[in-house]
Amino acid sequence: MSRRILLVEDGPQDGIVNMARDRAMLESAKLGKASIRIYRWESQWVSLGANQAEISGIPHQVVRPTGGRAVLHGDDLTITVAMPLPLGDLGHFQLRALYAALMAPLQQALPQCRLPVRLGTDREGSVRSTSPDCFATTGRFDLCVAGTRTKIGGAALYTCESAALIQTSILIRNSPAFGDFPARSVQAWDEHRLANELLIAWRTCGWDVVFDQPLSISHT
Repeated sequence: MSRRILLVEDGPQDGIVNMARDRAMLESAKLGKASIRIYRWESQWVSLGANQAEISGIPHQVVRPTGGRAVLHGDDLTITVAMPLPLGDLGHFQLRALYAALMAPLQQALPQCRLPVRLGTDREGSVRSTSPDCFATTGRFDLCVAGTRTKIGGAALYTCESAALIQTSILIRNSPAFGDFPARSVQAWDEHRLANELLIAWRTCGWDVVFDQPLSISHT
């Protein structure tokens, strides 16, 4: 297979369309097509981890294909990567290696957008919380602002025998409190440069990156 990956910048969509498009990426990855999608949310939505129960009092909820806890969207940017495992020379049981390989280009790109980051640690990941909020805890492959304990990006993974999908939500502006989700603040960074910096980062990792058009997936 060619190490080619398609990069899509998508406009704001509702939660149903956003998750439908990510699931379509996963199906394409199972057929050997790698892709990256950068997108926003047209209003406040909560995405639930694949095995998470609905949260009462939240009007707009959608289930992600990936695991983990709930993410409040609307003030964030989401980056999804769908990877055929043979292209990455990885197996679907190699979870740490998968996280590391799929997060490395993003970790390289963000400092070029004036957002220096670090990965979470095992010690941070051991913190217990009963909150349904993804940002209540920090996992080993989540992103924190460099030099701080402030979690800036939550990453969640799905893997099967032939493909993997990782979804990362990164705050782009201050987010007010909403139900079980406390207020969050973020330093200003240049999110408009992210697509170009990701292109450079993935090419540095040996990939042929091609800009593509968003998939035509509707509410159906």
